[in-house]
Amino acid sequence: MVPFAITFGKLGDKLGNKKVISIGLVLGIVLSIISFQFLNMGSMPFLFIGLLMLGIVLSVYEGTMPGSLPTLFHTDIRYRTLSWTFNISVSIFGGTTPLVASWLVHVTGNNLAPGFYLLAVSLIGLIVVLTLFKDTAGKSLKGSYPTVASKAEYKEAVENPKDSLWWHTEQTEK
Repeated sequence: MVPFAITFGKLGDKLGNKKVISIGLVLGIVLSIISFQFLNMGSMPFLFIGLLMLGIVLSVYEGTMPGSLPTLFHTDIRYRTLSWTFNISVSIFGGTTPLVASWLVHVTGNNLAPGFYLLAVSLIGLIVVLTLFKDTAGKSLKGSYPTVASKAEYKEAVENPKDSLWWHTEQTEK
């Protein structure tokens, strides 16, 4: 799955992480039930196809996370805030997902229940990404100075500091 993650990471750099993550969430909505149907068919080729579909959806997040998570926080608090929020959320949600999926199968008697759970989580994620996530592709990180690759970009940054420090207006609005 690493080649898929690398591909989605590069795609996130070119198109913007918001678009790529949204594509991944839509894929999660569309493929969640189908992949679990393949997993429950009891045949090795179908098991492989079902796991491949889930792996591709996971690769979208694994490829875009390293580029998108640091953009959520300002420079002076980035690493400590990212480490705390990431590790706590992975512990709570990633650690309990197998338990919740097993419980859903036990309570409903339906082996597709984890697929419905994945569908619901992907739907919630899509709503959150579309409404709250700001794409920062091609922009400097919050709290850092703009990066320039040419004299023309330098001149643009000096002449339009408000556009170059886009995050400054976001910080003053709060």
